[in-house]
Amino acid sequence: MAVTIFESVERISNMLDIQLIEYGLSCGSDWHYKDLRAPYSRLYIILEGEAIILIDKETIHLKQGNAYIIPSNMNFSCYTPNHMKKLYVHFSCKQWMHTNLFDKIHEVLTRPILVQTYEPFIQMLESENIKDYWTVKGHILWLIYQFIGNLDLDLFDDMNDNRTPELISLYQILKRGVSAKTRTCDLAAQMKMSQSMLSKLYKSATGMSLKSYIQQQIIEQAQMLLISTNKSIKEIASDLQYQDALYFTRVFHQWVGESPTSYRTRNRMVK
Repeated sequence: MAVTIFESVERISNMLDIQLIEYGLSCGSDWHYKDLRAPYSRLYIILEGEAIILIDKETIHLKQGNAYIIPSNMNFSCYTPNHMKKLYVHFSCKQWMHTNLFDKIHEVLTRPILVQTYEPFIQMLESENIKDYWTVKGHILWLIYQFIGNLDLDLFDDMNDNRTPELISLYQILKRGVSAKTRTCDLAAQMKMSQSMLSKLYKSATGMSLKSYIQQQIIEQAQMLLISTNKSIKEIASDLQYQDALYFTRVFHQWVGESPTSYRTRNRMVK
């Protein structure tokens, strides 16, 4: 029997890691926020009414019968002129050995949808039935991939030739998590390489220094904890293994441009 192995499938499937963080339904006329920014992307499926997104001097109307993605780390303000009903999903989309895919996108993305397809999802999510959950999750992932399919595929070119055994090993180590105590010298020791060789290898493959990547991932964890938990700044600093809350606050401000407290106040899990 002839067997054909499609090696490109494994390579392409491992390019992206999509994680659905939160599902929800938002209804009403009080969706009104300023200067928002989150480490995750937002998928909005507008079932009724309309909302307005403001990005710099651009005004974007979110209309019934359309789905929208607001990319991660994009600053925007929003409000509802009258009434809006929307399904929302907060999600992350990590590239292999890199950051959020949607960090590269600097515009709100849109696709038309059939409202009647998504209305039943509200009841399905409320049922807590595992079959219903997988049905909704499968369709949401399909929708996100439809958005991704319309992006410039050149975004993936740098991944095709960089999956060396050394980088695959590093990727597996980094996936276990990083903290303020993660050091490139320790990573190099685990991989039985010199620190300079490991740093050079990573920079050549991604265009980013390994130290910067690690710090970026730590700050992203901090942002998630600030807007999705009630933990104090001191507790978050401890979770991320910073030496103290003051040092954590200083590093956070250097990267984000504001204090952890200010960031939390403005971005507290806006739906």
